[in-house]
This record gives sequence, structure tokens and C-alpha cells, in this order.
Amino acid sequence: MAAYPLPALIIMDYNIVPEHSLSLLQRLKQNEQYKNILIIIISENNLPQYKQQCYALGASSFVQKPHTLEETKNKIVTFFKYWFEVAEV
Repeated sequence: MAAYPLPALIIMDYNIVPEHSLSLLQRLKQNEQYKNILIIIISENNLPQYKQQCYALGASSFVQKPHTLEETKNKIVTFFKYWFEVAEV
């Protein structure tokens, strides 16, 4: 059992450093404590192969980063509404 509370979800940029998100995603999903935590991947790219890789490794969702401030606000509101008001996890 963890000495600290586990997060409800993890939001991770596809291009994080020093460890690539796919490697970290894979390690988290293989860890007994973290495997059931929602992991959301965000990326500037919306290429199908990026999404496929993320979902194959256990990502809960893949979100493309918006291009404008207004799109960003709308996506954040929609994101939190879905994960905390709609989704049954």
C-alpha cells in the first residue's frame, strides 16, 4: 500500500523527457499500484499511429492539444466534465 494517496488520473504529454511517454505509460500499466489509474496522453500531433501506440499500451484517452486559447478552454472544460461528471470509472 502506498504511503501517499494515488492520483485519480495522470495527464502526460506524448513528448515528455527524459523518459518518453510510451515507455513511462508501459511501466505504469505494468505496476500493480498504478495499472488502474486513468492515463491521458496529450500531443500536438494527431497521427493515427501515435494514438494506436498509446491505446495499445493502456492509455485511457488521447487528446490533441488545441491551437488557440479559446479551443484550449473549451477542451479543458469538456475534458473535466467528461472524466468527473460523465465517465463511470
